[in-house]
Amino acid sequence: MTVLEAIEGVEDFRKARGIRHRLSALILLILCGLMSGYRDLGAIARWGRSLSEEEVVRLGFTRRPPCQATLSNILRSLGTAALQKQLNAWLSSLEAPGEHLSLDGKTLRGSHGNPINEQVHLLSLFCEKSGIVVRDTPMRRGENEISTALRLLQGMDLKGKVVTGDAIFAQKKSAHA
Repeated sequence: MTVLEAIEGVEDFRKARGIRHRLSALILLILCGLMSGYRDLGAIARWGRSLSEEEVVRLGFTRRPPCQATLSNILRSLGTAALQKQLNAWLSSLEAPGEHLSLDGKTLRGSHGNPINEQVHLLSLFCEKSGIVVRDTPMRRGENEISTALRLLQGMDLKGKVVTGDAIFAQKKSAHA
């Protein structure tokens, strides 16, 4: 599975009337912009509009890429669960059997001290061989890393894989997952 196939699996929530761009092209533009070092939607939109005609077509656009407002509306309406599910499926397809996976929790940089939102703590499953985060999930309020790990690993095929983590995971509950 390619990342584009995964993105195309995200159900388009928009009504047919007024659609100017494929949803997969919009998501791919945002992902490519982020991977190119652009950190806000305004910069991503400006970068998208500076691309050559050939690059725009390769991203899946049939016309000039959209402005910041369109990208913002898409992200607000999309819902992260659907996109995360598809991206997790793509990342899981990159794993080889017998892989070594590591669990680790981190607080997202820049989320500390935000008066509007609480800091974001993610638990990630990292693939040692490929060097990518296979899955991640935010910790819920009142949840610890062990219960988050059980939720993260739920439904995964771990046959033939070695999963390691910090000392906090050295408990019966997490060892039998």
